[in-house]
This record gives sequence, C-alpha cells and structure tokens, in this order.
Amino acid sequence: MQLAKVNKDRVFKNCWFAYFATLLFWGIAYNVDNFTQIIKGRFIGDFVLWYSAAMLAKRAGSGPLNVYDLDLQYRNLIELVRPLRCDQGTPVQYPPHFYALVRPLANLSLHWAYAAWCLLALPLIIIALFQLSKNFGKAHFSRAFFILAGLMSFPTCYAFSIGQTTIYQYPTLAAFWLLTRSNKFFSAGIVSALLTVKLQYAPFVILIGLILGRARFLLGLLTGGTVLAVFTVASIGLQNLIVYPKALLTMETNEQGIAAPVMQNFRGELMLFYVDVHLVHKIATGIFVVGIICVAFLWGIAYPKISKKAGEAAFALCLLLTTCIMLIFSPHTHFQDYMSVSIPVAFTYPLLKDIAPKDTKRRMLRLLLWGFPLFSWIPIFLIIPLVLLKIEPYFVWAILVIGISISLCVDYIKGNVDKQTLENTE
Repeated sequence: MQLAKVNKDRVFKNCWFAYFATLLFWGIAYNVDNFTQIIKGRFIGDFVLWYSAAMLAKRAGSGPLNVYDLDLQYRNLIELVRPLRCDQGTPVQYPPHFYALVRPLANLSLHWAYAAWCLLALPLIIIALFQLSKNFGKAHFSRAFFILAGLMSFPTCYAFSIGQTTIYQYPTLAAFWLLTRSNKFFSAGIVSALLTVKLQYAPFVILIGLILGRARFLLGLLTGGTVLAVFTVASIGLQNLIVYPKALLTMETNEQGIAAPVMQNFRGELMLFYVDVHLVHKIATGIFVVGIICVAFLWGIAYPKISKKAGEAAFALCLLLTTCIMLIFSPHTHFQDYMSVSIPVAFTYPLLKDIAPKDTKRRMLRLLLWGFPLFSWIPIFLIIPLVLLKIEPYFVWAILVIGISISLCVDYIKGNVDKQTLENTE
C-alpha cells in the first residue's frame, strides 16, 4: 500500500512537471517566433493602432484636431504601415483619456514604442501574478506554476504579440479585486477610473465597487476620473471629450474593422449562426444589459446570503462568476481578454485544493480552471474544425464554469455542503 502511494505521488508530480514544461515550451516558442517576425519587419498588430492614436494625440496637443475622424485615422494608419497594404482601417474606439495616456509613445519609432509598451507591462503583470499567488499560501510550487501559467497561457502570449491593451488592463483589474477584498474601496475606486479604458467591462467593475464600497468607492472613482479628465483635456483638448459619445456610436454601428465572428462571447457565437450583423449587434446589446443585471443581483442579493454559509469562499465564487459573465456578456471579448481568468483561479485555490472523492462539482471546476492554461492553446491547433462546428471554445468553457459555479453557490445557500468542505474553505 505504501509503495503504491509513493508511485501515485510520483506520477502526480511528474504530470504537473510535464504540464509546467509544456506551457514553458509553447510560450517561449510562440514569443520567439513573434519576436522574429518583428525583427524581419513583418509587424502589423493591434499596437499599430495605439501608435497611430499616439501620433494623433500628439497632433491634437498642438492644435484643434478630431482624433475620432475615421478618414483621418485611416490615412494616418496607411502612412504608418507603408509599404504594407491596409484595405480597411480598424477605428480606435477607446475613450479620450486613452489617447492622452498613449501620447508619450509618439516620441519613439513604431518598433521602439512597441518594445517599450511590452517591457513596461511585463513587470506589472508579474507583480500582479505574484500578489495573487499569495492566495496559495506556502505551496511554493503551486505559486511558481501559477505565475508561469499566467505568463505562458495563450491569451497572455497573444496579447503581447499584438501589443494589446489587455496587458495593462490585467494588472489594473487584479489590483481592483485585491483592493476590494481588502476593503480598500477608495483605492479601488481610483483604480476603476483607469479600467474605463475598456468601456465594455467598466460598468461591471463600477457596479460592484458601488455595491460593496458605496461612498468610499464613489469618492475614489470621482477622484481618479477627475484627474484623468484634467489630464486628457490638457493633452488632446476638450473638443475630443465632447465628440466622443457620437463618435463611439458611429464606429460601433458600422462594424468597420470589428472582428465579431471570432469574439469569444455570445456575440461571437451568434455570428457563427446568423449573417445579419445588425441583428446580432442589437441582440448582443441586450445581452450586455442582462449581464449587468446579473452581476447586480449576484453582489447585491446573492453574495450576502452566500457569505453567511461559505465565508471567504463566497467572494471567490462570486468573483469567478463575475469574470465569466463579464467575458461572455460583453459586446467585445477576444482571446486575449481571457487573461483575466487567472484572477479568480488564484482566489478559488483554497476552495479547490482539497476535495472529497465524491465532490464531482468541485473536481470538474478544478479541472476547468487549473487546466485552462493548457486548454487555451488547443483552439490554435483546432481552429478550422471548431469554426466548421460553429464553436467558440473559450465561450463554451466559460458557460461550463458559470453553470458549475452557480450550482455551488446554490449548495452553499441551501446548506448542502459537508462540514469538511466548509473547514477547507475558511
């Protein structure tokens, strides 16, 4: 019996080491290939759009200029990517303070700006992962694996490869959740002001902050928002704040350059079945509103009830549900946005580390969460059959996680949780 146990432990450790090595290999190989393409001058990712925004912001700082003029954005983009051809320009829909924040990039060449963009984000992400890994306690290997998995999962590697804003959204979102759990609502409010760069997720975050932090959070949000507003006006002028709402509506409704069929959310899944883009857009807007209502119910009504029975596990489960709802109910969610999955993974670790043999729900949830870094790479190899089967893989994954998480929450509320499980999660 003792020998069998030793062999079982050895196999278990070897499997985790193989998992560790596989992620490390894929992550390094992908990033090296991307770096090679950049050196060869074949770079044209999302970052070129942010660099174009920086150039427009620089010009706006010298005199009146509508940075949301689509023709102006397109002409500016053509100049930047030449001699490469750009048949259709993707509009930069981000709010005015984004233009002000990226303005310093215009002082560098495109490639050096991209390098600076990534090198500045990397330590921020590592710090965020390190702080989140404290939820793992003294499990040093688990902490190291969590940090590596966060860096080497496909959403992270892909986000860096195209220079996505997600690499800054992630550490900011992690800071919001860490501050919220520590009841530092004023600081969480200040951080939330920065999260408004991605408007599709901002309502969820602000709503949760207001429900939990109320006046303190609101004061922090107003403070951070005021600083950003003053900075933006000083950088690109007041007129760009005024024209933004109308510009956003125009850019969002014409679908120019918006890759909806590959979005990993309800909108993306609907696009695989329906050709009518405008109908899908209207449905997606309605789904977005439903998602906000769900999050309001979750934190305003369900969370207090779950907390009475589940203790610390309540925050972790509600965070997990919120993250998945934000991702699939949002009108804009791509592969890189699933970087945020690692945040609830860290918080739910105490809930999932020790599971009874018959606890099927937690075992399934642990498999989905801990296996996500490896799963995240699979769609890259199976993208063609997945499209033919009309499956958005990350969307399906999120649906499964939501279903199991809701069931666990109901179990806690009804008291259908054994004493040992409660002790493990406290």
